[in-house]
Amino acid sequence: MPFSDVIGQEQIIRLLRNSLKCGRIAHAYLFAGPDGIGKTMVAKTLSQTLNCETGGWDACGRCPACRRIENFSHPDVTWVRPAGLSRQIGIDDIRRLRQQISLKPYQGRKKVYLITEADRMTAQASNALLKTLEEPPANSMLILITSHPASLFPTIISRCQMMRFSPLNPGRIEDYLVKKLNLSPNKARLLSRLSEGRLGKALSLQEEAVWEEREKILNLGNQISPQDDLEKLLKVAAQIVELVSDFRHELEERIKDELREVEAVVSKEQLKEMKEERMAFLAGESRRKVGEILDLMIGYYRDLLVLKEGGETINFDRMREMQQRAVSISSQGISKIIKAIEETKGFIERNVNLRLSLEAMTMKIAEELEYARGNSSQVARER
Repeated sequence: MPFSDVIGQEQIIRLLRNSLKCGRIAHAYLFAGPDGIGKTMVAKTLSQTLNCETGGWDACGRCPACRRIENFSHPDVTWVRPAGLSRQIGIDDIRRLRQQISLKPYQGRKKVYLITEADRMTAQASNALLKTLEEPPANSMLILITSHPASLFPTIISRCQMMRFSPLNPGRIEDYLVKKLNLSPNKARLLSRLSEGRLGKALSLQEEAVWEEREKILNLGNQISPQDDLEKLLKVAAQIVELVSDFRHELEERIKDELREVEAVVSKEQLKEMKEERMAFLAGESRRKVGEILDLMIGYYRDLLVLKEGGETINFDRMREMQQRAVSISSQGISKIIKAIEETKGFIERNVNLRLSLEAMTMKIAEELEYARGNSSQVARER
């Protein structure tokens, strides 16, 4: 993909292209910013540009080298990802990188190593990488990609050229969705708001299955009311658990199919390692799924706060429903509900039992709604 096809991040692309033209490309970059914002896309395009057979200052996207990099099959472009039960990048991963990076390129002009989720490096791996960052081979480049740069060693950050990726203007995303995907202006506007400036998120939201799941989650959250008895609250929590279980089961089946395909051509040790990696991936993806569900609920309640202040909401397709709920609960009550959901996210990230965490959350939401029932301004005065 050429740089010209990348949506947004103009300042970063301009800096990279100028560096390429001047022959002052850095030996190591740190691409930092939220998930789905374009970091991996730009990193891949830079890798293509460095090895494109046209030899220009932008990738053509059509030559064999560009196509191989696009398909993750170029011998000189290596991706390093978290693996193992701990979902970390370990010292052995970095040792392999250090051994390979000193070799001459096989086919391209430059060897590129892209470390995704770089904040998942262990302390040992980080220290090992420092040695390469201090004395990098001339024919190589490192690109670290992370959504959490503060989790990296300061010494690693100082040895990389930082590129901070910023959210796109919602209007840019809306325009792209209308022109490129032929979405209706109203649907494009809604997706652009929900995406929080991340084109990748907007593209995933426009898929029918993802959209239906959003509706189901918001409907579940809206079912919680102060009149609910314990049985109904536990049922809401169980339905959220069921959504995660369905997601996990589908992913498990794909992993089993993948392992069956390679079972006959890899050693027992390799198969065991692959199973461990896939199970760790499954656990991480399940936690991520719960986080997405709870983020949807947080966004909904934040909209209630915005609505009470007369601001512009994100979930404007549910405006009538939110207007009805906003009048029955104070801003303080909504803030406490948001805090309860955020705390639940933290518990689940620390591997606290999913069902128990969600049951406690639904009871806390119902408790706040019960406390706030009646005139919200009176509730605000009482608090």
